[in-house]
Amino acid sequence: MKIAKSSNMGSNNGSSRIHVNDPIKLILALDNDVSKLFQLAQGRVRLGTGTDGDRGENISGEFQVVSNTGTANTEFAITHTVGSVPVGFMVLKNSVNGNVYNGTSAWTDTTIYLRHSGANANITVFLFK
Repeated sequence: MKIAKSSNMGSNNGSSRIHVNDPIKLILALDNDVSKLFQLAQGRVRLGTGTDGDRGENISGEFQVVSNTGTANTEFAITHTVGSVPVGFMVLKNSVNGNVYNGTSAWTDTTIYLRHSGANANITVFLFK
């Protein structure tokens, strides 16, 4: 959709033009566009296979498998190849009852630091780029 200031309605590269001074048409066109975006994304966000080091399919990030988190509540490092400091993580698998949470060391573009409230857990996390 293109928003035009002119009173000429027409087509430009397949996009309809909407009058800025016609708020009803503008709202209807925006509602239609947002609905199309939701339909395109619905059920189509795919993380990928879950294999250690694998990249997400259509979401930026990577999987990391930690075979042993060590002593409970002790910081452990995860080396990654995301290419920047990850914005966050999601725990996908956790073999021990407990929570995974941020460590105290600063994350870098090659390493993040986490802790696990349980001991010696095997976890799989997805790091978001």
